[in-house]
Amino acid sequence: MALWLCCGNGKKRGKEHATWRVFSLKELQSATNNFNYDNKLGEGGFGSVYWGQLWDGSQVRTTFFSLLLLLFSLLLLFCQKVHAICAFLLW
Repeated sequence: MALWLCCGNGKKRGKEHATWRVFSLKELQSATNNFNYDNKLGEGGFGSVYWGQLWDGSQVRTTFFSLLLLLFSLLLLFCQKVHAICAFLLW
């Protein structure tokens, strides 16, 4: 069973603040209408950011991480470090 960490809106003393809760993938699929494009807020560094509404009316924002994008970013970072080391050694 996959668990997701998600940021939702909560209220404390009349002010809104972000709270963190753990959700199942099924809960977030239901809240975001299966990560529907209409619920997409934009792109983050590692995937798409979606808005959703839970069964109790709570609003949530979650990032659907792209494993391929994450691996590509790590590979790019590694190549940049290797290039910097080689340039230093050859200087």
